[in-house]
Amino acid sequence: MADRMEIDSGDDSREMTDANQQLERELLQCQKGSSPTAVHSRRIVSLGVSPHYVSHWTSADAFRELYQNWKDAILERFQIDRIAFRPYFVDACDHYAVLVPDPADPEGRRSLGFIKYDKKSSRVTLANACLQLPFEALELGFTTKGD
Repeated sequence: MADRMEIDSGDDSREMTDANQQLERELLQCQKGSSPTAVHSRRIVSLGVSPHYVSHWTSADAFRELYQNWKDAILERFQIDRIAFRPYFVDACDHYAVLVPDPADPEGRRSLGFIKYDKKSSRVTLANACLQLPFEALELGFTTKGD
């Protein structure tokens, strides 16, 4: 990953705000083109995953799996190769973030996604621009991969 830790926290917050605003614009744009029956409100859905499922995994193992799925979704959605995927790390006062700039945007204003770890709440947010997750994707064993 490219390292931009030299950016001061004021720049970090501004970059994250810009990334968040861009993702919100992308989401609104995607929602305009989606099915009229699609539900766009936020919901909390229990995943119903047993604590015994992959019980040998550490938190790092679970995060690595989520990170890989997040990365794969960005690569697939925006049809970029692994070499063009160049996230960078931001260490701000209240959060850590991984931002993925759009390689097709020479000004670096468009973000394809981000991961944010809020230091106070210990909450992790993974976001991809213009992606929608069907509810059945939350079912254990769901896959779009062939048998």
